[in-house]
Amino acid sequence: MAVILLLLFFAPLAAIHGRRRARALVAIPAGLGRRLVRLLTVPLVVLASLTVALLVRREEVMAPFARPSGGAATLGAQDGFVGLLVTMAGWIGEFSLILFFLAIPYVLGSLIAAVLLILHSCGEITLQPLAAEPEELAS
Repeated sequence: MAVILLLLFFAPLAAIHGRRRARALVAIPAGLGRRLVRLLTVPLVVLASLTVALLVRREEVMAPFARPSGGAATLGAQDGFVGLLVTMAGWIGEFSLILFFLAIPYVLGSLIAAVLLILHSCGEITLQPLAAEPEELAS
């Protein structure tokens, strides 16, 4: 229920952001694949980092209840390069959790923009490129 309320709360801002990003990407002379890669790279990193941060938080909360006999290695107990990646993803995810009022609409808006770009490339809808805004003269 909370997820549905969260999506309803952020849907208008995400729709506005997604439509604007899709219209901006229509003006770029590239194929659909390049536009989608350009659009979805950072949101996918943020989404994966949010997932890692939530998993690490869950492990920290459940640590007092863990069996002392060992078991599977925890997510935070990695060494080397994998540990570095998990730690960095955890930091990005924690930062995204702190700023979830920005992160959630950004990720949802990027997904909406991807859907709009796919529909535009199939010919279902027509997206007009953003008009150039006139520059204001400094007074």
